Amino acid sequence: MNTYVLTGVVAIALIAASCGESQREATAATVTNPNTGEVSEELVEQDGSLEVYEEHIRVLNDCDWVGLMAQYPDDAEIHLSDGTVVKGREAIGELFAGFVLPPEDGGLCGLTFVEESRFEVGGTQNVQWEADADFLFEPYKGSDAYVSDGRYMTAMVTTFEGTDLRMLEDADPVTNPNTGDVSDTLVPQDGSVAVYEEHIRVLNDCDWVGLMAQYPNDAEIHLSDGTVVKGREAIGELFAGFVLPPEDGGLCGLTFVEESRFEAGGSQNVQWVADADFLSEPYRGSDAYVSEGLYMDAMVTTFEGTDLQMG
Repeated sequence: MNTYVLTGVVAIALIAASCGESQREATAATVTNPNTGEVSEELVEQDGSLEVYEEHIRVLNDCDWVGLMAQYPDDAEIHLSDGTVVKGREAIGELFAGFVLPPEDGGLCGLTFVEESRFEVGGTQNVQWEADADFLFEPYKGSDAYVSDGRYMTAMVTTFEGTDLRMLEDADPVTNPNTGDVSDTLVPQDGSVAVYEEHIRVLNDCDWVGLMAQYPNDAEIHLSDGTVVKGREAIGELFAGFVLPPEDGGLCGLTFVEESRFEAGGSQNVQWVADADFLSEPYRGSDAYVSEGLYMDAMVTTFEGTDLQMG
């Protein structure tokens, strides 16, 4: 059963609690945003469950904390993906206060939710959505059940999990001394295998910016002669020479192909063969690609360019 169906199933139980209570008097205790000092003390009534859901998405996408809290009465609940139930206006206010902060302050303001599909059951809008932002590497998909008495948001069940977002991260800017290309952003991958595979892809494509998108500020490359290349600036200079065409002293066109690989912890240990039109014979070696699952934290290589047999 997928998360979309599960969200709807969980919501059915909440519908029962909401049915027959559409005319109850809703109250709103005064709550304060701990980050901004904004105060919410009033509810804003909507005209039906669809309008409640649409207003929620509008004010969420606008990072409007007061607008969000205008939807939630005192006895509202939000059921999170890890089983936590956030109960009451104060706790819900704290939850959204963190969300509407800018990314540099640990929040997610700028994340925009767009409906992909929706069906209604009783007072519940069950929505499958996609969220995206400039600070994400890729869109994020999930589902919510918005439970309403037709005026306010009485409960929400969500699959959203912030730790599953693949965030782009800033890094010390470095410039390719040969082309002027600039790299100042890291692109996370999904596990150490993906880090290694992306490295081979961009290396074989002579993509300097793609290579530098893998290396954080404290990364290291250990070369075969015992030299340790430390930090983004030095690593950027190393690859800037590699991706030049052969006539300019580089090795662009050299293609690496895996021959064998084994994983140990966060390290992909690879035996490879490299070949190119400008080599008289293939060249073999091994690398250890060390990663915590997002970026290339270190690499140890047997590669020695002077050992290549040029045709």
